[in-house]
Amino acid sequence: AAYCRVSTDKEEQKSSIDIQMRSYREMIAEHPDWELADIYADPGKTGTSVKKRKEFLRMIEDAKAGKIDIILAKSTSRFARNTEDLLKYTRMLRDINVGVVFEKEKIDTRSTTSEMLLTIFAAFSQEESHDISSWAKVGIRNDAARGKTRFHSLYGYTSKGKEKWIVVPEEAKVVQRVFESYVKGKTIREIAAELNPASW
Repeated sequence: AAYCRVSTDKEEQKSSIDIQMRSYREMIAEHPDWELADIYADPGKTGTSVKKRKEFLRMIEDAKAGKIDIILAKSTSRFARNTEDLLKYTRMLRDINVGVVFEKEKIDTRSTTSEMLLTIFAAFSQEESHDISSWAKVGIRNDAARGKTRFHSLYGYTSKGKEKWIVVPEEAKVVQRVFESYVKGKTIREIAAELNPASW
């Protein structure tokens, strides 16, 4: 089997996952003693947790059911960027005699040295993921400081052309009320109940 993943739903990423899937089909077909079990692909899913990756979890269940002997993956970061998850699932698969082959790192979990190498590569991948997240947050904060927004619609404002926002007085009162309530220690649930009493 093969596992493919891209991190966003952008069009170029969708094209990338199609290329990955086609490449694995061709690779597996080149081995006469291999039989394709399935190709599992999670487009636009985060790598930091496997919980949101339905295809990954389906692959694990198929492996447990004895449908898979070997899983091909482009890299450890495509498989999981969380060190704990990477080791947990590769160990679990190895215990049921299912190997994972990571192309980029040239690691085969059936080898005796794979555990140490996986730990090293996973640690680097996880740190890279955290760095990307941190830089994205910095970018959003910097844009906000310059009065720019990455959103098409903001409650409390109306758009008047590119990067020009006008305050909507009625909505602004609600925003101020939410802020003041939060500062006073009210929970988000309590504030929502005050604003939407009929729905609670």
